[in-house]
Formats: sequence, structure tokens, C-alpha cells
Amino acid sequence: MRLSRRFLARVASYVLPLCIGAALLLGSAGGARAAAGPDARSFYLISLSQTPLTEAADAVLVKSLGSTVQIDEGVDADITLSIAEPMTVEDLEIAFAAELSNHGIALVREAEGYRLADVSVAMVETPRPLIVGAPLPTPKAPIAQQPASDDGPAVVSDPRGKAWGVYAALILVAAVVAGLAVRFGQPLFVGLRRRFAHTSRRPAAVANSTQRDAVVDWLLSRHSVPLPLLASACDRAARLTRPVEQALCDVGAVTDANLADAYCAITGLSRWDPATTPAHTSGDMVLDAFIQKHPLRVVELDDWSLVVACADPLDDRTYAALSRTARRMVTLRVGRLSEIVTDGGAASDPEHHAPLVIVPWSRPRPYGAHLLQAILARRSAAEAGQASGDVNVQ
Repeated sequence: MRLSRRFLARVASYVLPLCIGAALLLGSAGGARAAAGPDARSFYLISLSQTPLTEAADAVLVKSLGSTVQIDEGVDADITLSIAEPMTVEDLEIAFAAELSNHGIALVREAEGYRLADVSVAMVETPRPLIVGAPLPTPKAPIAQQPASDDGPAVVSDPRGKAWGVYAALILVAAVVAGLAVRFGQPLFVGLRRRFAHTSRRPAAVANSTQRDAVVDWLLSRHSVPLPLLASACDRAARLTRPVEQALCDVGAVTDANLADAYCAITGLSRWDPATTPAHTSGDMVLDAFIQKHPLRVVELDDWSLVVACADPLDDRTYAALSRTARRMVTLRVGRLSEIVTDGGAASDPEHHAPLVIVPWSRPRPYGAHLLQAILARRSAAEAGQASGDVNVQ
């Protein structure tokens, strides 16, 4: 048994550095291709509905692609285009060119930017312009060759070959570290495993993501929220690690009363009416200090139980800490945030005011895009299920 363990440890000390070196090589090569390749995707959020051609071209070509645009005289149309997904610059060009072609307009790529011209005019121009979406041959750029010198033929140097020495050094260091870790680190690993064995068996806390998604869906099904405000709320929720439903209230898409109704509908809790059951202090300095640090109000208090009004009934960690602090059973009632927090609302955010024409975000916001895509996917699935149900009833 001891011999087999030593053999396995020795094999691992050789295999592990090889795997690390291969990962370094593949990762660096893939990163270089992603950085220099033309298939770099960005998330674009564009919503145009019967928008004049000048505004649509400004939104897509100028603000989205960072280019310039020139519109020929007499060319005009009302553009309808909706995009909310990651795509390349070429894909966005083709999508916009396809919509323009429905109105007889050609998207011409020029050296200084883009030009919108009539298709019949652009097709007969000489020399023929580069029309986006048209099947034109793309000439290959000639490969520059180094001239031969007097000492011998020209040598084309490969920049990737210069990195092989660095990769070899990294692999050697990884082999040494892995061998030392396998030989001397086993007692440390065993001790740590015994030390934290009891904590690793504890069940993980149940997240409220499903209930929060249900709250968001409830709000969107009963209140008309424009796509710009929904995107702004998702972005705020991602940047501030804030629930999406509360971000919807922050940006003004719904009111705090609507949010409280949604919480009550999903959780089954009752609403708090400050007129009939006013809030008061508990008389316990520790409990009152905890209440002041959180959006909570004490409604009822006795020796065994505590009833509090809250603005977010899905924050289980806060209420578990409240129960430990009060040493009582906690019962929740849902109230409006303006009734619970009387010293002002949410912090101001200049990005709340969404423009009339939606353009791609100015910086990468993968988390906000992920939240928005998840919400739109759930809404599409719900509408499809409702439509199929109506067909079955008929």
C-alpha cells in the first residue's frame, strides 16, 4: 500500500506540471486569438420602432460602432430594429443592412465611415462601392516578405517561438512545486481536511433566487416596464449587487407600493399598515441598534415573539441575525420602503435616465446583460405557455 501511494505521488508530480504547461500554452494562444481575432463579440442593446433614418443611423453606426455616416439626398425611411444579444461588428452591420434593404437603401462602407444610398444608384456606381451584405470578393492582402540579404536568404521570424523558453521555465517551476507539494504537503492536507470536515458537511443555505425571479415576473406581468428601464435596472442590480426587483423600484419602473404587493403575493405575508399598528422602539439598546442599521420597524414585541415591518422579506440572513439578537421568534410584515425608511430614498444614479434610442452600453457589463437575458427568456417562455394554453382551450 505504501509503495503504491509513493508510485501514484511520483506519477502525479510528473503529470500535474505537464497539464499546467499545456493549459498555459493553450490559454495564451487562445487569449491571443481572442484579442487579435475579428470575432470579438460585444453585447448590443438596440430598440428602434419606426425611428427616422437619421436617428437610427446615428444610434447604430455612430454611437454603437463609433463611426461616421453620410446620407444621400432623397434617402429616407422609418427603421424598426430590435437587438439584445452579443454579436460581432460584422453581424451588427449585416443586421442593419438587412433592415435597410427592405426600404431600398444600401449600406456602403467607405474609408471614412458609412454612406446610406439608394440601392439602384449604388449598384451602378463606378468603381463599384463596397456594399455591406453584397456578395463581393474580398481580396487577400499580400504577405510581406523580408528581402534577402547578402549573407543568405531571408528568414521569417515567428514571434511565438520567443515564448517557448518562458513556457519551459514555467513548466520546470511547476514540476518542482508539484513534487514538493506531493512529497511534503500531504500531512498538511490531511490536517486541514480533518479540521474542516465538520463544517463541510453542513447543508448550504437555500438561496431565494427562485422567489426573487417570481417577484420580478409578477411585477412585469402586471406593470408595463419599458425595455430601457428594465435594462437600466439589470445594470444597477449587477453593479450594486442589489436584487433586480428593488433596482426596478430605484429606477422608477415600479413604485414601492407595487414592490410590496409583489412580495406579499409571492411570500404570502401580510401588509403592514402604519396607521393601525404604528411602529415603536423595543427598549433594548442592542436590538434598537440593530433595527437602526437595517430597513426594519418594530411593530409588536413580547417576551417570546417579535413582529417587524420590512421592505425585503427575502433577506433571510438579516432576519436570522435579528432573531439571534432579539432572542425571540421573528414574524415579518411587508411594508413600503418609504414608510420604513423615512430619511430618504435610494441613492441617485445618473444612469437611471435612459435615452429614447437605446445604444450599446459604454463599458462591458456582463452581469447586467445576463440578468436581462434571463428575464426576457422567462417572459418569452411564459407568453409561449399562455399562448399554447389558449389554443388548447379553443
